[in-house]
Amino acid sequence: MMPSTNNIEISIIIPVFTGHENLKYLLPAISKQTLPPCEIIIVDSCSHTEVKELIDSIHIAIPVHYHREDKRAFPGKARNIGVSISKYQHIAFLDCRTIPSDNWLRHYGQLIQENEVGMIAGAIKVSVHTKSQWYMREASYGRKLYAHVPGTLMEKAVFENTGGFLENLRMAEDVEWFQRLQKDSIEFVSVTTPFLEYDGLPKSLFSACMKYLKSGYYTSFVMENFKNLLTSTFLVAAVLIIPKWNFILEGWDASPFYIPNVTKIFFLILISLLLIWRFIYFLVPRELPDNIFVLSIKLVFLGMVTISVYNWNASMAFWVEDAVLYVPHITKIYIGILLGSVVLYRGLIKPIKNKTSARELLPYKWFFIGILGLSMDISKIPGTILGSIIGRLKQLVSFRDTSAGK
Repeated sequence: MMPSTNNIEISIIIPVFTGHENLKYLLPAISKQTLPPCEIIIVDSCSHTEVKELIDSIHIAIPVHYHREDKRAFPGKARNIGVSISKYQHIAFLDCRTIPSDNWLRHYGQLIQENEVGMIAGAIKVSVHTKSQWYMREASYGRKLYAHVPGTLMEKAVFENTGGFLENLRMAEDVEWFQRLQKDSIEFVSVTTPFLEYDGLPKSLFSACMKYLKSGYYTSFVMENFKNLLTSTFLVAAVLIIPKWNFILEGWDASPFYIPNVTKIFFLILISLLLIWRFIYFLVPRELPDNIFVLSIKLVFLGMVTISVYNWNASMAFWVEDAVLYVPHITKIYIGILLGSVVLYRGLIKPIKNKTSARELLPYKWFFIGILGLSMDISKIPGTILGSIIGRLKQLVSFRDTSAGK
């Protein structure tokens, strides 16, 4: 017998800054819920009055609490404000571009009671209306279900225990929030069937690239992997520089900075650390993490291969074109193989991992998806680098201010 959800009282929280015109579809969809919420809280920080006018023109039985923020409120801040206003024990998050199915709240409420947990994460399918959006979906979200903030239903007390969302991020506040949930061992359930539909894919390649540029900037503030990547880059630089340390010194054999057997010492230390790290993970089996050692090994291998290819004709064939080991245009061939591998991964392997069927990708669509995915990844790089630098500077300023205040 299914548990009754009639005793679950829910406040739905919707931040609004862009896409407010979708409220004319979203509010009626909420009113059709088989388990209707007790209130809808809309936190508006638009620069115009159209949101209030639109809400007033939509007549539904569920009470709508409209809250106006005079200054721009990023999604995290708007959600925090909405939670502080809410009156009921459970809260649910939506955004303007995420439309729920009729049994969303009832099904999630039953899962909360059946599993005795305080939170059910949102599961979303991405809708497409044009051929270009289909390619964008396969190059980004795919068909795989991820935990999303929109659609999430949880106890208000559980949310308050998480500390809420970061309020100064335009994007990636949801990524940081889920990271914090896992770090604090806060249990939640993810569903296997999407009960919400997201209708916000970019309509052009330019808008998609701009979105990824911004995403790279804000995501770099919260992603540990990129911090590891920067550290790994310094480690790779050490791999390339330290073995040549003695040759860099002027009069190296007579210099006070001369280090005998520096190459052997460096690589023995590096290999020892790697073996110790791997031995620890052998004793405590777990999924191989994408941490500093893994990233370093990847970068070291790629760097060594690149340098070897670049120097191949000089060191192996002495630039003699008739030599057996001389390879014409080896650098161009190598770069072509690298780019081809990325396109193959982004266009075929990754979409299949994201639950897109190979039948849809073959025989040629995978290539265009790969080019699109590569373009979006390249667009993300400048934002990621800039965000990482600014983020580290902010950390230094914060550390200095904290130290000065002690």
